[in-house]
Amino acid sequence: MRERSLTGGRRPVVGRCSVTRRGGPGERRSSGPSDGRCWPLPRRWRWPWDGWLIGRGGRGRSAWASWRYSPWWAVAATRLGWRRDRTLHVLAAVVAGLVLMVTSTTMLAVNAAEQAAIERQQQAQAHEQAVARILPRTPASMVNFLAERIARPTPTAVADACFVFSPAAQRQLADAHGGEDCPGAIQALAAQVVDPSGYVNHLWLPGRATQPGPAGTLTVDACVLDFGGIAGWSGPDPGPQIGHLTLTQQHGEGQLITRYTRCS
Repeated sequence: MRERSLTGGRRPVVGRCSVTRRGGPGERRSSGPSDGRCWPLPRRWRWPWDGWLIGRGGRGRSAWASWRYSPWWAVAATRLGWRRDRTLHVLAAVVAGLVLMVTSTTMLAVNAAEQAAIERQQQAQAHEQAVARILPRTPASMVNFLAERIARPTPTAVADACFVFSPAAQRQLADAHGGEDCPGAIQALAAQVVDPSGYVNHLWLPGRATQPGPAGTLTVDACVLDFGGIAGWSGPDPGPQIGHLTLTQQHGEGQLITRYTRCS
């Protein structure tokens, strides 16, 4: 006797379905009761009946699913897929972490190099400004500074004399006087001093010896040094003429000799 639902229709019987099996070629035979409708078993009741296909009565669904729908295969496939997805997620996270780490390390290294370069530039600029403050500030003071070191060529005095020459001017000075370097050229000039005291105390630079040069430089003709002066120095000059100098002001402070030529 078929059970009726509250709406008057047929009420499906849970788990009781008509199924059809193939007995042979061209032959069908039915097994099990048929009520026209059925529901599949509840989830907690399905295993180990997961392999059964619950279909409508007499419509030809196979009673036993193919081997690929068996419970162990389904569970294994599900677990395998979950593990594969988890592995992919872990690998993606690891790769992303490595990329982030490499990027961060590179950025830190670049920033450190830039900061170090800025610090070196600031230190070099501070050094140049400190040097500029101790350089002679006028052409006359520059000539007197050189004369004092040439008249008394101690190692410290020679080093001080070379200090007011730029590297290019030091090379020009050495070539002009046949020295290997700037100190050798200063020693060669010092060898020509006859009277060190007279050379320093009676030296005078005429005003016409200083002329403005290109790009804000000053040209100093230290080949017209006068030793007569007020004291009326008589006789030969007590020391050598120094040469033609080009002075360039440094950071608004003192002057640096940036070009040198020997007196003709």
